[in-house]
Amino acid sequence: MELKPYKKDIYLLVLCITKKCNMNCEYCYVFGNKEEYMTEDTMEQAIDFGFKMAKVLQVQITGGEPFLYFRGIRTILDLLKKKGEFILQVQTNGTVILPEIVRFVKRENIAVGMSCDGFMPYSGQTRKMGSCTEYPVKPVMRSLRAFTENGIKAGITCVVTSKNVSFLDHFLDVVYPLGSVYSVHFSVVRMIGTARNKSYLLPDLALYEKELKRLIGKWKQYGIWNKRTGPQVEIRFIEKLKRNMVNPVSFQKCHLITRTGCYVESNGDLYPCASLSGDPDFCLGTTKSGIDEERYTYLEAKFRDVMSRCCQCDDLPLCGGTCLARACYNNRFPFYECIECRVAKDLLMS
Repeated sequence: MELKPYKKDIYLLVLCITKKCNMNCEYCYVFGNKEEYMTEDTMEQAIDFGFKMAKVLQVQITGGEPFLYFRGIRTILDLLKKKGEFILQVQTNGTVILPEIVRFVKRENIAVGMSCDGFMPYSGQTRKMGSCTEYPVKPVMRSLRAFTENGIKAGITCVVTSKNVSFLDHFLDVVYPLGSVYSVHFSVVRMIGTARNKSYLLPDLALYEKELKRLIGKWKQYGIWNKRTGPQVEIRFIEKLKRNMVNPVSFQKCHLITRTGCYVESNGDLYPCASLSGDPDFCLGTTKSGIDEERYTYLEAKFRDVMSRCCQCDDLPLCGGTCLARACYNNRFPFYECIECRVAKDLLMS
């Protein structure tokens, strides 16, 4: 398999600044709520490492819940301003967005990504706040309305499980009227972290395809109406296929192959992505010592072996390939990306 060369003008650095969280998610990839925080020295080492990789740094701050370590976010911003050109984004669960945080995000022009598995209590059974038995819809909606009032746009990521797969289209009923959500990304759960060995969380393949088609049907209805009356909301896997129809690229989101980004644990360990973090087999090095090239070569070979089915598919340049973590840990074929590819291709071809 020949892969196109990738530009490294921008390097993505995902910083896990804390594992502290106010949620209790059934599929948490950081293995649950821990009192761990990234030190200022590790933050600076990570940023220095990133600027060695590219002239422009795209920094995504994550956790845990990063806004529980607001001081750490401010420290990273101050370091970035001193060191070079950057883009800053924070990935949050949306439940602790205080007015001070809203003002900070708007003033500093910080992009926001929000994790949300649905807007009805029973569609978020896998995401609970503390010891509560229901998903905290009210604080999330309060945050999104605050974003709308302040002209802040957010992208939403929904982890799809067997418990919310039948309610995906309900996202559109909520986000279109708000106007603060510009995209929704549906990501099927990976059997990692606290979800390991919980195969009951995996949605049925046929049901997933059926629900995606229903989602797209509603998306088309809202899109036609909203061309005249309001903003569009992108569905990420459709936009990916639209881009790849013009400029086909394989595995463009896998930083192990593209070498255009990495995930930094709170202790400074480097991984190809958040989903592979915590697994020693995928550790690439540390912010202090940098990337171990022998490890990289070994993992690239592992990637080609695991992804061999994708590499034999005629539609690989169109869909971009599956997620390495999902291929390694979910142990299911066809991959969920195969379903997304087929559904989106039918839409775009029609």
